[in-house]
Parts: sequence; C-alpha cells; structure tokens
Amino acid sequence: MDKQPLIAATSLSTAVPDNDRDLVLHFESLGDNCEFGLVQRYAGAEPLGLFRFNFVTASSLIAGLQKRFSDLALPGQVQVAWANEWIVEEQTYGFRYHTFGGDPSADAGQVTEKQRRWLRYMAEKFIERLELNDRIFVRKGETSAGEADIRALHSALRQHGDVTLLWVCQADKEHATGTVEWLDTGLMRGWLGQFAPYDRAIDVDLVGWLRLCRKAWALRYLGDAGAYPWSCGVAEGALNFGGWSGSRIAVSELSWEVPPRSVGQHVMRHQLVSDNSDWRGMFGCLVRSALRSDSLYVASAYVWLPQNFSGDSVGILLHGRPSLYGRGADVRLRAGWQRIWVSAHLAASEPVAFPNLVLRGPAGTTIFSTEWQLETGAVPSDAPEESRANVV
Repeated sequence: MDKQPLIAATSLSTAVPDNDRDLVLHFESLGDNCEFGLVQRYAGAEPLGLFRFNFVTASSLIAGLQKRFSDLALPGQVQVAWANEWIVEEQTYGFRYHTFGGDPSADAGQVTEKQRRWLRYMAEKFIERLELNDRIFVRKGETSAGEADIRALHSALRQHGDVTLLWVCQADKEHATGTVEWLDTGLMRGWLGQFAPYDRAIDVDLVGWLRLCRKAWALRYLGDAGAYPWSCGVAEGALNFGGWSGSRIAVSELSWEVPPRSVGQHVMRHQLVSDNSDWRGMFGCLVRSALRSDSLYVASAYVWLPQNFSGDSVGILLHGRPSLYGRGADVRLRAGWQRIWVSAHLAASEPVAFPNLVLRGPAGTTIFSTEWQLETGAVPSDAPEESRANVV
C-alpha cells in the first residue's frame, strides 16, 4: 500500500525527535528477544515495557491480546532463577526475560512476587498504550513465510486501537537496510542488514536500527520515509588538535607519513613507548564548553593502521562516563582509513567529555588518527553501513 492517513507531527507525542534518544522512544518492542530493547539503551533511552527484554512467540502475543492478558502472572505461574541476574519465566504465555541485576542473596519467593506484580502492572499499561496510538510497535525476526502470523498479530493489536506495527525482516537483494513500506493500514514492513545473534543480543547493528527507525517514523508521521529531519546528530565541530595531550605510555605528534583522508586535515602519529596491555588512554582532550547537560554524545575519529601494526586493540573511550555503544578498529585492515567511535550519556550536573584514544600492544606499536569529532547522538552522523563489527 502507498497511502496511509497521516497523523500531524505537531502534537506532543508525535513531535519531531530532537535526537536519537527521543526517536527510539517513539517505538516499543513486541519481544522476540532483547535486541530492540538494547537499541534503545544504546541510544540513551530506558523506557519501561512489558516486552522490551522479553522472549515471546507471536502466537503467545496473539493469545494474550485476545484476553487483554487478564490471565497473565496468576499465582503459581511465575518462576525466577539466578544466573548472574534474576531470570523470570511466566508459565501461561512462556515469557522469559532478563532483570539485568538484583541481589543474589534475596529471597526467591519475594523476588517472584515482585515480578508477578510487575507483570500484572505492565500488562495493564501495555493495553493502555495500544489504545493511545502514540508509538510504533516493533516485531522482528519472522521470515517471509511468517507474514500470516504477522498479519494475525497486527489484527489482534488493532482490536485495542489504531495501532501501527513495524515488522522488521533481514535485508535482501531487493530491500536494503532502512527500506520501509506499508503492507496494510497500520502495518509497515522494514528491512535490517543483520540481526544480532540470539546468543549475543548485545551485538546490535545500531547504525542500521537508527536508520530504520528514522525511515519508519517519517513514513508513519510525515507520509514519506525519506522526509526525516537528518539534522539530528549535527556535529559540534571537529576537535582542535591543539587541545590534545598525550600520556606517559605513548607519544603523539603531527605526521605526514600517511596521506590525509581529506584536504586540509591534520594527521597525528601515535606510538607506544612502553608495553600497554590495559584499556588505558594514550591521547585525549578535555571538553567542557558548549556541551548539553544530560545528553548523549559520540566521539569519533578515523584511524590508519600500518602494514606492520603489532597491537591487538584500537578504540575510543569517553573517560569518566560509562560507554553505551562503540566501534573499535578492525585490526585486520591495514594501510587505509577506518572510522571508530564511542558514545556516552554525559552527566546532568556538569557535562564533561574526555575523548581518549586507546591502543593495546607492545612498545613501538604505531597508528595514525585524523578528523576527530564530538557530536550529539548515539552514532556519528555519517556512520558507514555494516558497522556492527568490533563493538566495544
């Protein structure tokens, strides 16, 4: 279908997103596994959702929707187990989800009752959100042969409101990553280059997912998948090499040994003067001015590994803040420029960014860097496709 009634993008719930965090809050996962919930985390968002980190089949979703999940988490139907975190299983619908923590010494019965109440509460909120029609619901993983299941799920969802469902499939020769189209009223189909492995859900293609979300949001609210305001993630400006400093484990200096990536750009040469087996910074810059409080930032650079590169890891840290997502160098690629980056959520009280180049290897290991940038967003504004490899 090419036509779909438009919703004005001026209301509070459908306002143009200011950043990647706001963008992903317009979406809600319908399970399959944790992948999209982690996409939201890497984009700096932590929304509550019944299925955000939940493994659940399409048939169980449909069965629950038909009953408004009124029989979810009844006494005796919830079990918990400790496996480096509390794992919860709900027997009626086969839900299985992560809690991402907890106290291993806590009483299992008390944890069970807490999770049972949480499930009941979140089920009520889930039905309310279906009725509000203020977001796009995401279901991933089914193959083309599963379209009948998706249509049945879509029908069950729309019994509760004018729900929009985004069905995400793996890209193919006819559909590149980020392609989104209408299948029916309130039913979109989108394509992603590659899903994260089920045994390593953290290894998501954040670049691909954000591209897909932008396209889906624009198609839903603007009527044109290509109309998303790509001003999100505008660079704060290239960092001035004059403000950078080295460390005792390495020397950094301007270099003309390798060709610059673009005209007018300086290239820096970095060499370890002693063995470095730790994830310690060797070249960094403290940025305090013009930073937005409590915002997500991404620091990036291009690096060049010479043919005789002897290290085992090259990446960036934003020191002082927990990293959310990043891409380290592919150490197999030599004598050519490649993009590396890392994102972090800056403090609300005193936003400070300290992008820091990290190199592990023996003394004498050498690399080159150029085009350092600090931007708002979860990934660089011009991040290349197929950039899931070497996530740090």
